[in-house]
Amino acid sequence: MTTYRIVLEGTTLPGFDAESVRPQLASLTKSAEDVAGRLLSGQSSTVKRGVDQATGLRYVEALRRIGVACRAEAETLDIDIDATSTSPPAPQIEKRPDEKFCTECGAVINAKAEICPKCGVRQITIAQQTRLLPQHHRRFNASGVRALPHY
Repeated sequence: MTTYRIVLEGTTLPGFDAESVRPQLASLTKSAEDVAGRLLSGQSSTVKRGVDQATGLRYVEALRRIGVACRAEAETLDIDIDATSTSPPAPQIEKRPDEKFCTECGAVINAKAEICPKCGVRQITIAQQTRLLPQHHRRFNASGVRALPHY
């Protein structure tokens, strides 16, 4: 769905003067007159975002009726397609059978290491992982053999 934003040009339409438009704009936007005055200071500003086309047209009609120069613009995403399509893929990290990934930083470390040499975090062993699981989740023992249920 295309969404629109309402942009005030910062001026009044021909035939309207800023002094008479400012209090009406303040009333319409439910803001103070000094805020409405800043909206009519000559610089364009976005006052509403994310509206559908019909709602955007209603805003523009109401603002033009009181003499405010404005427009509804379709919102677009600012995506640099060239930058996203040319980035190289993340390198695939390979590990040997006698290695494992650190549970904290993901570095490849010796499978028997108790502490990661890269980040210094103590590694959880298979036995510790088994003890952390509730009894009904322990379907296999540490050697990979299916555990018998306790009756």
